This record gives sequence, C-alpha cells and structure tokens, in this order.
Amino acid sequence: MSIPVLNNFVDSVGAYLNESQARHFTAWPILGAYTWPNPSPIPTSYAGELTAIKAWISSRISWMDANLPGTCNVGITESILTENSVSVYPNPFSTSFNVSFYLPNSQLLDIKVVDILGKLVKQIDRKEYTEGENNIEFNFGNEIQKGMYLITIATKDGIVVKKLTKME
Repeated sequence: MSIPVLNNFVDSVGAYLNESQARHFTAWPILGAYTWPNPSPIPTSYAGELTAIKAWISSRISWMDANLPGTCNVGITESILTENSVSVYPNPFSTSFNVSFYLPNSQLLDIKVVDILGKLVKQIDRKEYTEGENNIEFNFGNEIQKGMYLITIATKDGIVVKKLTKME
C-alpha cells in the first residue's frame, strides 16, 4: 500500500474509464462544478480529477501514518505470493505495463506473458526476487497485437495469473 502503487492504480483505472468519462460528463455536465460534499478547488478536467484523487489519497495516507501509530499485524499471515499481492498497471496498456508484487521473503519466480491461446510472448527466466516490494516493467512497443494476454508468476507454492488487455 505505497503511494506510488496506489497512484499507478488510479492511473490504470483512469485510463480504463477514459472513453466513458467523456460520455458521462456530456450527459451530466458537472466537470468543474461544485457538487456536495466535494472539497475545493474543483478540478476542471478529467486529468485534474485524477490528480485530485491522488493528492487526497496521499494526504490521507500521510495523516494515517502520523495519527495511527504502530503496526497492525493481528490475523495477518504472509504467504509467498497471492492474487492480492500482485498488481499490474496500467491495464489496459498500449506499449508497456508494470508488475508490482510483495514478497515476505526472497523467492525464485518464473514469469511468463502468454496470449489468450497460450502462446508464449515473453518469459523471464527463473530468477530470485528479494524480500519486499518488487517492480518489473514490460515494454513491448508495437511488437504485439491488440488483445487479451495473461501474465503468470509461478513460485514453488503456486501460480498467480493476471489478465491484461493490450490497446492500440
């Protein structure tokens, strides 16, 4: 739950909703208008809305860090890799995407990107990743076609699979 990861998530969702937001603000012309209980200043663009939500999240996390001391670990068990510990963004992507994952300890991982038919598109040979947050950037440029892809991250304990959408 770091600010850069949350910002990337907001950007990913923002890119996903970009086409529909135009229709939304055409049907309901409230962009730049005060609607209760939104704070001022009121963003006048969709990009401004995304920037405002990222600023609010950052401020909220800073406030929580300053006002909620200690570490909450009640009922938390750390497994090697889970669906929730892997983040892929932006998704959908056009030329590149990032994979972020948290490991409670160092672990050997096999990482593959395959198309929807299972054909291998990219593979990172078995490699040891360190304890903590890990980030990998996949840059395809225009080498792959628009469509659905899967990224699999395999450990000795199991596999996490995430869906990807390649836009033009």
